[in-house]
Amino acid sequence: MTELLADVTPVLDERQRRLTAAAGARALGFGGIAAVMRETGMSRNTIKKGIRELEEGVDLEAGRVRVSGAGRKRQTVQDPELVEALDALVDPESRGDPESALRWTCKSTRELADALTGAGHPASHVLVASFCARSSGSGCRPTPRRSRASSTPTATPSFATSTSRS
Repeated sequence: MTELLADVTPVLDERQRRLTAAAGARALGFGGIAAVMRETGMSRNTIKKGIRELEEGVDLEAGRVRVSGAGRKRQTVQDPELVEALDALVDPESRGDPESALRWTCKSTRELADALTGAGHPASHVLVASFCARSSGSGCRPTPRRSRASSTPTATPSFATSTSRS
C-alpha cells in the first residue's frame, strides 16, 4: 500500500496527494499515518488534515486545491496605510513631470523598505519593488544614469576599414 502511495503522489496535485495519503493512512489502520509519512515524506499535519477532509466531506469548487480565503492576506489589506506611507517617502525625492504617473526617485527599494519598516510599516524590498512596478499612484523608477559611452569618441570609419582583411 505504501509503495503505491509513493509511486502515485508525485503526479497528483496538492489536494489529491493529501486525500490519497489520508485514505492510505486510514486503510492501514493503527500506525498508518506514520507509515504514510515515512513513504511519502508528507507531514503528519497534512495527512491529518486530509483525514478530516475525508470525514467531513469537504467539497471545493472545480479547479480549486484549497478553500477560498486560504493563504496570506495581501500586505495592503493588513496595513492599509502602507501605500500612503510609501508615497510620502517617494514624493519629496521624486523628479520628473508632476502630471505623469511615472516618477523618478533617488532612493533604492531597500532604502525605501528600511524607511517604511522604521516608520512602523514592515515591508521588504521585494514588496516595495512590486509597488513601484505598478503605476497605481506609487509608481517609481530609479533615476536614469548617464552613460559614459556617449562622452567617449567612437572609432573613426577609416580605422575600422584599415583593420579589416581583404
